[in-house]
Amino acid sequence: MTLQVPALIVGAGISGLVCAHALRKAGVDALVIEASDRAGGAIHSERRDGYLLELGPQSFSGTAPLLALCSELGIASEIVQAPPQAPRYVLVASALKLVPLSPPAFFTSDLVTARTKWAIARDLCEHSRRGYLKFGGSVRSIGGKSICGILICTLLGSICDSPAL
Repeated sequence: MTLQVPALIVGAGISGLVCAHALRKAGVDALVIEASDRAGGAIHSERRDGYLLELGPQSFSGTAPLLALCSELGIASEIVQAPPQAPRYVLVASALKLVPLSPPAFFTSDLVTARTKWAIARDLCEHSRRGYLKFGGSVRSIGGKSICGILICTLLGSICDSPAL
């Protein structure tokens, strides 16, 4: 027997679950399939040695659509907001690294190598000539996938969502 559904969502991580929610809200029946034994993707809680560990992203940029979704899901009261300029840290190679929250802070931080910073600066300068910015590609090729993820998810999320921009 072949099952047919209007929408099939592969992966029950946060993106898949939000997609299913939006589709069902729009009246589209959606089936979510997940390879692991639980939903949530990288987001999950784990008890270890008597401690509760919250794994996955620890913060997010409180955009209006995201805050509206939290309200709609009845979890808005559970949001704990940190001061916008509070320092943020990421764990890299078993060491906490300060996340730069502005372009000047990025170029003076030790989160990435001088070579990666130079490649990003070069790409920013060439941006107007090419008509597009290839930030992710240059960071990935020089700094690796993990550093690219750290930068895009933390640095750019903080800068691009800044009310000052």
